[in-house]
Amino acid sequence: MKIFLPACMAAVLVAAWIFSLAACESEKEKEAENAVKAPPRVAVVDGEPVIKLTALEKTRAGLATALLSGESVPAEVQAYGTVVSLQDFPALQARFAEARAGLEKIAGRPEGFPGRI
Repeated sequence: MKIFLPACMAAVLVAAWIFSLAACESEKEKEAENAVKAPPRVAVVDGEPVIKLTALEKTRAGLATALLSGESVPAEVQAYGTVVSLQDFPALQARFAEARAGLEKIAGRPEGFPGRI
């Protein structure tokens, strides 16, 4: 019994010492977390992430807001065309010249006539 009582006392003291160390560390962690925390700048609005900036940060970044003015939009036009490579362009010019010459023959005008057909 003489050995049992001092062993129990030692075990209780060691447990108390370990508990006090853990409590001190948790307090230090809480203080560190509070010191590091800045006001929240990121939020989610309508499902979109939003970053809040101060007026000074906006000025430094060169951000400004402006009112939009209403403008009319021209109607869309639909057109059809063909994409031709530039390598085929001389051949197309030759075909056009042949067609024009044939048209001038049919119209009874001499080739190279400056008037429009």
